[in-house]
Amino acid sequence: MRLSVATLCDAATVREGLLHILGGGITQVWRESFPSPLGGALVVGFLARLEDLQPHVISVSVSGPDENHVQMRLTMDGDALRVLAESNPTPISIPIVLPMTPVVLTTPGEHSIDISLNDEELLSLPFVVHQGSPPVVASPGQRARGVKKAGARKAGAKKIGAKKIGAVAKRPSPRR
Repeated sequence: MRLSVATLCDAATVREGLLHILGGGITQVWRESFPSPLGGALVVGFLARLEDLQPHVISVSVSGPDENHVQMRLTMDGDALRVLAESNPTPISIPIVLPMTPVVLTTPGEHSIDISLNDEELLSLPFVVHQGSPPVVASPGQRARGVKKAGARKAGAKKIGAKKIGAVAKRPSPRR
């Protein structure tokens, strides 16, 4: 089995073998006070071949600067994987969503989520926990209030190439 995807996200669901991720790729988290739940979800996806269809144990460990560890273990049944393989071509996609609400953050700082398969470490996802509120940043395509749009004109300003009637540029009427 091979790890194909792993991300910390706001939410995720699996429907008919399809993985739906909302707000994936979290690397920074803000909390007003501690202790506080991590929240969100960890998405882990594997690709398996027919020869991989045996029981597997997935371990997830969340750790932070205070040396506090939260351990989760999930066992995948080989029989259930075989049933999945009978109805799907290989490689088989195995999407897993693990809720992170039970994980309690006790302090700000650098944290990591370590993912292992059958006691072999596959990946470490680092994330930083900040105390306070997240900064307000305008996302692409949006602008902060009070900030002029680039190239904005004052009302009544002359537009090059437009016919001007009084102080207002004439615009073509919409067709119906």
